[in-house]
Amino acid sequence: MLSLSAWGLPTPVVALACIGNVDIQVFFWYKWVTLFCTAFASSI
Repeated sequence: MLSLSAWGLPTPVVALACIGNVDIQVFFWYKWVTLFCTAFASSI
């Protein structure tokens, strides 16, 4: 992954962007796992 700070962005902005990105990934991961578990449970 390229370093955003190398593009001249201030470090706090980069940190917030990274934290936000992680939050989005966790949200989608949680959503997919929940969906998968629900589908798997209903197929049993």
